[in-house]
Amino acid sequence: MYLFFLTLAFQLISCGQEDVTPVVTPEVEEEEMEQEMEQEMENESVGTMRDISSKDLVAEMGIGWNMGNSFDVRDKDKTVWGNPLPTSSHIKDVNEMGFKTLRIPITWNFDQLQSSPYTIDQPYLARIKLIVDAALSNDMHVIINTHHDDWIIPT
Repeated sequence: MYLFFLTLAFQLISCGQEDVTPVVTPEVEEEEMEQEMEQEMENESVGTMRDISSKDLVAEMGIGWNMGNSFDVRDKDKTVWGNPLPTSSHIKDVNEMGFKTLRIPITWNFDQLQSSPYTIDQPYLARIKLIVDAALSNDMHVIINTHHDDWIIPT
């Protein structure tokens, strides 16, 4: 959870790309949002820091699943690469298959304003939060990877 907010803060303070336009992503289903809020209330301890060695953490992380070609799509339409929008039920299914870690590559620039304050679209953030919370509520580790946003790296 800490990594999610750190990545989000970095994105919010970074400079935008001049040719990027704001994007509207499909709304998160109301039922899923309600379920997510219930999960948050049940999982108050999710995301707390622990004193654990890197060796123990890696062992605990186990096998991971890469949720590529979803949030990292280089387009306004996050389904343009052929994958459906991820849902909390997808994450539950992945966890039930034995995966203990979820890598979420995210491309931000198609879903944020091109000028200050570089606000990220709320429906996009809500869907990302839904997936992160679904993974955490299934006792999974989450790795957020800023992906395809090479424009933020100074040249």
